[in-house]
Amino acid sequence: LFADDANCFLSDYNDADQLEQCLDIYCQASGGKINFSKSLLYPLGKYRLPPLYQATWRTWKVDLVDEFRVLGVQVGIQVDTAAEWEKASKGVIHRMRTIPLYGLPISTRCSIINRYCYTKILYLDQFSPAPPDVIKRIEDAANQSIW
Repeated sequence: LFADDANCFLSDYNDADQLEQCLDIYCQASGGKINFSKSLLYPLGKYRLPPLYQATWRTWKVDLVDEFRVLGVQVGIQVDTAAEWEKASKGVIHRMRTIPLYGLPISTRCSIINRYCYTKILYLDQFSPAPPDVIKRIEDAANQSIW
C-alpha cells in the first residue's frame, strides 16, 4: 500500500474517521507510516464547497489541492488540457524522432512506434480526448519516422 501511490475514495466526508482508523490499523500491523507531507486531499462533488471541506478536513494534516497528477495524468477542475496534450505530444514526437529505425522492416518500425510511442497517447486519450491538431502532428511524425 505505501510502497507507491495509493488512492482512497470516500462517498461521504463523515467516513474520514473510519478511513483514518483503517489506516492506523494497517500501519500498526505492517510497521508502515503515512507521510503526510506527501499526502493530499482532493474533495469531489458537493464536498468541493469551501465551508464543507475546510471544516471537515482541517483535522487531517494534509494539503487540500485543486489539482494533482496521478499515473501521469493531471487531475483537477481547471486543468489546461491543451497544455497537457502539448506536453505529451512533444514527448511522443521527440521519442519517435530519436528511435533508430533505419534498415528495419516496415512491420518492425510500425510495431516499435505502436508500442513505444502510441501507448501513452492512447492512455491519456481515455481521460481527455486528444485535439485534432495534436493527432495530426503525431500522425505526421509517425509517418516520417516509419518512411
